[in-house]
Amino acid sequence: MLLGAIQFYLVSNTYHLTRENYFKEVASKIDTFQKDPAIKKVHEKALSGVLTLSANYAAGQIDQAIFLKKFKQIIGKEKLSADSAWTHFAIRNPQLSDILYLETYDRVVIGKSGQLDSLLYSKSAPLALLGSLSKTGTETWQDFDDPKEAIISQDSSESGAAGNYKVNFMTSRHIGYRSDQAVFMRMLLVFLLSLTLFVAMIVTLFLNFKAIYQQKKIADIRSDFANNITHELQTPISTIALIVKTLKTGTVRSDERLLDETIAALGRQQQRLHSSVASVLESAMLEKNDIPFEPIIMPDFLQSYLDDYQKTGRAFEIGLLGTPVTIQTGKQALERILRNILENAIKYSPDGTTIRVTTGLTAKHYTIAIQNEGPGIAKAYHRHIFEKFYRVPQQNLHTVKGLGLGLFLCTELIARLNGSISVESAEGKGATFTIHLPVT
Repeated sequence: MLLGAIQFYLVSNTYHLTRENYFKEVASKIDTFQKDPAIKKVHEKALSGVLTLSANYAAGQIDQAIFLKKFKQIIGKEKLSADSAWTHFAIRNPQLSDILYLETYDRVVIGKSGQLDSLLYSKSAPLALLGSLSKTGTETWQDFDDPKEAIISQDSSESGAAGNYKVNFMTSRHIGYRSDQAVFMRMLLVFLLSLTLFVAMIVTLFLNFKAIYQQKKIADIRSDFANNITHELQTPISTIALIVKTLKTGTVRSDERLLDETIAALGRQQQRLHSSVASVLESAMLEKNDIPFEPIIMPDFLQSYLDDYQKTGRAFEIGLLGTPVTIQTGKQALERILRNILENAIKYSPDGTTIRVTTGLTAKHYTIAIQNEGPGIAKAYHRHIFEKFYRVPQQNLHTVKGLGLGLFLCTELIARLNGSISVESAEGKGATFTIHLPVT
């Protein structure tokens, strides 16, 4: 933010400096225009007219009303020449194409012996010698006053000082800038560079925050994985150590039934330890192994695979399409995907609930939907549950075993089968995982 504020301050100052220099350049061009023979001739005629009328007024030949009437006629006549001179000058100087230029007579005052007569004194409604007095209010104007003074005599004698009158008159130049386009064009490179630096700064900040967030996320995942793997390995190892110690006692050896139960428990703990290690190894070796494709007939393959799970004592409701469909896919990879999803369904479903397996067929996909009646998954976690080592926070308890690898392996394997996997779930309403396999 501080760098942005500094950059804005520097660009703003550069803009005002460029604008000021541009105004000076335009004013310099206007000064050059004042030396143009055509406009000099107009100025001379206007000056001659105002001096002649002032002398007539001083001699009592005309009053103020006549002075103003005749002066307006002179200015109106010369204005045509002045406007033409400006038009031709602007054509020769394209940088003035967006400039409005106005010259006005603002004041004519004649004085003698300290007495002043204001023949023209109207700053709010001057006489325009060049340009238009109408302003839209959208221009930026610069005003330059040009006071002048002249001496006129009531007679032609060189010593007639008593007949001398002093004429003061004020002309003004007004430069109007319709827009700051010229200034912006001059600063285009600066603006583009500033914008590039600003965007680069924002992108850098975004990437830094993203990197920090990702590092924190990785650290949290590592911490969670370390806790889970410690528990998943330490528990069976401790149990196996306890069983081995028990087997050394004479009581277990002499009781055949107790010995069988102890050996069975040892086998279960060994299988649990093997499953945890296998998941980690499978995740590490996933990208190195090619998956062979072979024809599989549905629903025969699926029914045969589900028969083993129906013997576990859990309630299953199976609705498979009766029409045979042959798909080309990786058999072992598909079995691994089904096993992970079914084991999750069993693991998270309370006793007495039903696990439902249904299939469907579209023009492009054969679908397998596995629905459980577990605690469900809040929508906020849907896009994370397929990430490596990720576990839904409220379910990240040691009462629910796992390393957060099952769904990650599923999504990786299904992608290599050219398919996809989706989830529909809400907190407290179970979950449905749907496998989409391409149909050839």
